[in-house]
Amino acid sequence: MNKVFLHSKNDEEKNIKTFYYLLLLFIVGGILKNGLILYQNKLITLIELFKPFYLCVISLGVSFLFSLFCKEKFFSNRLLCNILIGLIVMPNIGYIIYTVVLLILNIMYSFKKFHIASFYMIIVSIIYMLLNNYTYLNSYESSKSLQYGILDYLFGKGYGGISNTFLLLTIILFIILICNKVYKKYISISFIISYFILSIISAFILNDFSLSHFINNNILFAVIFIAPISLFSPYTRGGCYLYGIALSLICFGFSFWDINLGIYIGISLLSICSKILDKPFVK
Repeated sequence: MNKVFLHSKNDEEKNIKTFYYLLLLFIVGGILKNGLILYQNKLITLIELFKPFYLCVISLGVSFLFSLFCKEKFFSNRLLCNILIGLIVMPNIGYIIYTVVLLILNIMYSFKKFHIASFYMIIVSIIYMLLNNYTYLNSYESSKSLQYGILDYLFGKGYGGISNTFLLLTIILFIILICNKVYKKYISISFIISYFILSIISAFILNDFSLSHFINNNILFAVIFIAPISLFSPYTRGGCYLYGIALSLICFGFSFWDINLGIYIGISLLSICSKILDKPFVK
């Protein structure tokens, strides 16, 4: 029997709060990797050390303002998306660009619901490409030639968003979320399995078994925390499987150009047509 993810507004709000509290743990990892290390190497000032925290405060502030103006609950999908943005943006993001794009998309969201987080990353990526400053490396990583092993990835090293590189924490929270009946784990599971199979096949064909082909902080974080957001994903089990497999194919295709941008393009496209994926499984 095909499982259907239908739940009350109270369940949805509870689920959003769970996501919210779990995600805040990543801020600590962001401060350590993109704050403390840079400060110790005299690349930033003491005030700049807490940039990952400041970005989330801006997201909280914007969410609070729109909850007042739009007369909606503060703990909402808007808040969840805005907090996620504060964790996944590039380490070199400027406060002005961050805030302006965030405000514009939140204004648009007030009239038409869409996946703010994934669309935000596409827009900001294009802006920084045009500025010739598109990178997920912080200033320390840009100045060094670093090679990371599996333990480095697990404990927060490796390139990625400003606060989403703590791989061990990502895995632990994924295990916790799997036990949540509202969490759409079939999206993440189907993506991980299908993408891993594609990566193995590609590695044999290209004879390249680099660890970076199998571990990417941006992809894993996105498929666990961003893709399964209830409002922007299928509500049937079969639809979730299709979503995960389709996302893996899109992401793998973009891996030959820009895999980090590819995951957000895939989520944006599939979020628009997510209900279509449910049709084959709805009687």
